[in-house]
Amino acid sequence: MRKEIFRELGAAGPSRPWIWIGLLFLWLALVVYLWSPKHYWPDADGYLLHVAEGRWVAHPPGYAFFVMLGRLFHAFGFSPYLAVQLASFSLTAAGLFVLYRLMRHFLDPCRARLLAAGAAFSWLTLLNVQTGTSHASDLLTVSLLLLAAVRLPERRTNAWGPDFFFASALFLCAGFRLTTFLMMGPLCLLVAWNNRARFTFWIACFFALVAVVSWQLWVIGQSGGYAAYSEAAAAMNADNRPSSLLLSGLTQTTVLNVVRAFLWGVLGTLPFLFVVANCARYPVGASLHIALSYGVVAMVMPLAAVSLYLCTHPGYVLSVVPGAALTAAALLADTPARFPAKLFAGTVVAVVAIFLLMSPFNPPATKWQAVADGVLLQYSAGCSRQAIFNTTSRWLRLGGLESEIPAHRVIDLKQEDDWRNHFEAMQSP
Repeated sequence: MRKEIFRELGAAGPSRPWIWIGLLFLWLALVVYLWSPKHYWPDADGYLLHVAEGRWVAHPPGYAFFVMLGRLFHAFGFSPYLAVQLASFSLTAAGLFVLYRLMRHFLDPCRARLLAAGAAFSWLTLLNVQTGTSHASDLLTVSLLLLAAVRLPERRTNAWGPDFFFASALFLCAGFRLTTFLMMGPLCLLVAWNNRARFTFWIACFFALVAVVSWQLWVIGQSGGYAAYSEAAAAMNADNRPSSLLLSGLTQTTVLNVVRAFLWGVLGTLPFLFVVANCARYPVGASLHIALSYGVVAMVMPLAAVSLYLCTHPGYVLSVVPGAALTAAALLADTPARFPAKLFAGTVVAVVAIFLLMSPFNPPATKWQAVADGVLLQYSAGCSRQAIFNTTSRWLRLGGLESEIPAHRVIDLKQEDDWRNHFEAMQSP
């Protein structure tokens, strides 16, 4: 039965390209539908300000490449916020293309397209594609890093091209989001171990690390020098501390951080997780074993990192999508008939339906409705279109539940109000 399903899907490749073209236009239509007329995510506010004022870097650790891309779109005449929205969109589109090339390294065109389509219609991708935040770059940089890793030679031969491709992917990852580069540290160590006997690999990685350090020194300079940069970083860590299990221990707020990270991670990768569960047999061949280990590490480590430190909105877990896709691809590579086509397609459709149909309680009547709004329900198509974003504390306040707001969040709410009023004044004619 599965072979028949696969043959039907395979026929949609060269002989029925309209199916894939139709999916492309459907995805673009969804993106247009979701396009927000104004800023509403705090990250987008920050990048808007830096692009509008002509600065090269944002708050620590800088996100220099994303700000530069926003400035490039702004230079072509787009408004600052539209510029950062276009930056998110272009990075997502490029990331999906690279992810497809990664899938093609292991799979035939049909199944590679299906997995790439699953990533395109992922809840995480749809949410981040147009929100004007550097998190959108994670889909590109992590996919590129994984593609470069699996293309490294298996034999102990020197190969400058693949090695410097991997080094370039490292540098791009750090240039867009240094935090993502650090979360990919375990993956890089695993890649280094598998290529430890190759001289050219170490030379390429040395140049990559020198480039990353040099670039970050330039970012520090653009931020006003080391003193200003470290002061801003310390202030940011102080703001993040109450939500961080590593910094604050076990509290109600840190438990909430862990819960929402895993909730968003599972919801964003659910189609791939069903493939992994259906194809649990260990793959044959050393190259597939290596690819599987890369996929698992790239999926698990970022999720663990944001769970333990900070995960205030779903952009933080977008980096798990390429790892989940690679894990599924490595398990599928042995035999075409094992692909659970109906289950995969049904899950993608269900997740998109949830994204399109859910909406928050507005205003919330209870504390738990406010928590549900802050954790999940506000991250929907309707809220994207209406530019609705609130922290859980803001949802509590909207419901008249101020007594439930922690003391440190009351202070933060005043800062958020001032921030929003500033940007609304910037937007008014």
